[in-house]
Amino acid sequence: MESVTEREGDTATPERILESARRLFLERGVRSTRMSDIAEGAGVVRQTVYDWVSSRNEIVELAMAARVRELGEVVKATPVDRSLPLRGQVMQVLMTMVQLAASDPEAENLAQAMPEQRAFLFMSGPSALTDVVVDILEPLLEEAREQGVLRDGLGTRAIAEWVQLVAASVRYRVASEQAELAAKMEYFLLPALLRDEPR
Repeated sequence: MESVTEREGDTATPERILESARRLFLERGVRSTRMSDIAEGAGVVRQTVYDWVSSRNEIVELAMAARVRELGEVVKATPVDRSLPLRGQVMQVLMTMVQLAASDPEAENLAQAMPEQRAFLFMSGPSALTDVVVDILEPLLEEAREQGVLRDGLGTRAIAEWVQLVAASVRYRVASEQAELAAKMEYFLLPALLRDEPR
């Protein structure tokens, strides 16, 4: 039976297909969701989904990109304690990012469904996540530049990729070892980005 969308001659938008996929992945799990289920949820035929993506792995990665953009907005909306020194503010934002990513059921579901190497590459950058990290860190990095504490020669994008690499390496420890995680990030990550004293 034709859907209303198909009878009207309207093609499916990528947003509807992605929305259907994300909903079904969360409800049923990625491995239990067929491309025909995604098509049905979007009100299109299966071939229309394949006109947009080539595989379930591709749609999983697109769903992950959409979810990290949403999580990025949550991080940006989370108040930062401005009474902290700049290093403390950066640490607070970094910990919020890592904790949120590690505790989000949709992000975790999608990460587990991705092939291990693809998941690590996505999380460690460069990827759609890099744009989100740049957007989150840019105001703090600009402040660090103004204060003369940002290490020379570091572009915002390179910093975002470094943050991703470190965060991807430690994110699985968040639930049980927050203090240890914060100490490692402060020891390994912050000195690579910020000087102790302005120049």
